[in-house]
Amino acid sequence: MPKVSIENICDSDIADLATLHALCFEESWQANVMKNVLSPPEAFGLGLKLNRKLVAFILFRGIVLEGEILSLAVDPLWRREGFAIGLLRATFLRARNKSIEEIFLEVAEDNKPARDLYKRFGFTQIGLRKAYYRRKSGLNVDALTLKLRLDSLLL
Repeated sequence: MPKVSIENICDSDIADLATLHALCFEESWQANVMKNVLSPPEAFGLGLKLNRKLVAFILFRGIVLEGEILSLAVDPLWRREGFAIGLLRATFLRARNKSIEEIFLEVAEDNKPARDLYKRFGFTQIGLRKAYYRRKSGLNVDALTLKLRLDSLLL
């Protein structure tokens, strides 16, 4: 039986985090960027490990009453297993403990699985960033800005 755990991202996870990010996104973040994103006290990362191997992560920062999901990634080999749902729930609980009331994020308009995931939790669109994501094909994709009120969730 595989062992699944959700753990705080630590310095020893940064290289794996960058590798997984590169696997999941066309514009990937290098390890030094990951380290900088996680360095402020208001930021945290959670990694989902399968038999101690990082297969998914979420990066989050919260300031005063608002939070932002900076990145959420699941190894393509392990998608549709509920790992993103687990990471989101863990993040929402932690955000509530920090008195965060609203969470924001951006998602590519062409990323239907991610959009469906966020819709499942009750995120609503509040904005649009034209041509925000660059694609290797040369076409840029709009980003949808989404918001969720944490008090609307039953966890």
